Amino acid sequence: MPDWQEMVREKLAGAAVSRRRREELISELSNHLDDLHAELLASGVEEPEASAQCLEQIDDVQQIAAAASRSQIWEDFMNQRSRTLWLPGLITLTLASVSLAVMQLFTFSRPRVYWVDGVNVEVGVLWLLSLVPCGALGAYMSCRAGGTRWNSILASLFPSMTMLGVFCVVLPIAIFIERNTYVIHHLRPFGLALLAWTIVPGVPSLLGALAVLGRIRGENRGASDMPRPIA
Repeated sequence: MPDWQEMVREKLAGAAVSRRRREELISELSNHLDDLHAELLASGVEEPEASAQCLEQIDDVQQIAAAASRSQIWEDFMNQRSRTLWLPGLITLTLASVSLAVMQLFTFSRPRVYWVDGVNVEVGVLWLLSLVPCGALGAYMSCRAGGTRWNSILASLFPSMTMLGVFCVVLPIAIFIERNTYVIHHLRPFGLALLAWTIVPGVPSLLGALAVLGRIRGENRGASDMPRPIA
């Protein structure tokens, strides 16, 4: 009986997959060929014919390897995106939300509420200041995970981006679907609320991110400028 494992290994030699994934594929495919070979023999097929039918399936291994390669590329991309954007961004959003909730407990740190045409616009100076370290942490985590400069900036802006997403969903629904006349006739205060919850918080978050990125860039530049020892 042919050595299916060795044949499959040769077919997968050039596959762009990790070593662990390649070994998994070799094991799975060789076991499948062993089972197929045994089933053919049990059904009355002669050995040469059974091996020939199994060998025909070896040609499909390249297609399986190509599919596995594409799958791993997508998996690696998603893992990288999760490490450099989603996880740091969610941590930044959580810290910003917890900070706002804690400040609501104390009178001196609560955001001030301004009423504009019946719509409350909250502005909290202390909360805005707390967004500087939140944005810095998000950018730091993204950068250390191998994220690009833009990934780090987006991770730091997650609180503002989340609120922007909420407004982009709620306002069109209220205007075009529910036909809410109050919203239609009071777009200016809603626009101010959008500004207060997206652009204004985004500024300190961005400042924190830029400070971290500037420092990391300076460290990398300093490390590259260090003289190398003479061998």
